[in-house]
Amino acid sequence: PPVQLPPPSLLELQGRFERYSPKRSLTISFPVQEKHVNPMGRLQGGFMAAAIDATMGPLCYLTAGRPTTTLDLHLNYLRGIMPPERMEITAEIVGRGFDSIYVEASAANAKGKVLVRATSQVLILKAK
Repeated sequence: PPVQLPPPSLLELQGRFERYSPKRSLTISFPVQEKHVNPMGRLQGGFMAAAIDATMGPLCYLTAGRPTTTLDLHLNYLRGIMPPERMEITAEIVGRGFDSIYVEASAANAKGKVLVRATSQVLILKAK
């Protein structure tokens, strides 16, 4: 199937592109939506992970110049966030090999407090 940009997941999470440094970093902000909170009223961790993946993915695609896929995604949750706040996620390329990219990301609230730190290895898919 053809690559859909922006991906539907990014649209669902209402991501807004903030900054881009080619082959280096990408920052996207996301509103914390009521429909994505846990029983304590904070953004559910899976939605934080999805937003991080939705930031890392486009950065890796733009860096590789072709489709990529996540091999692993490791997250460390540090604090929560509640509606109507926005979280800002910055993904950075740490290293690139022939067929993979190593990327790190962090999510922060409006005060700059880190919510989540993440690392991922991404496979660069072979051209058909």
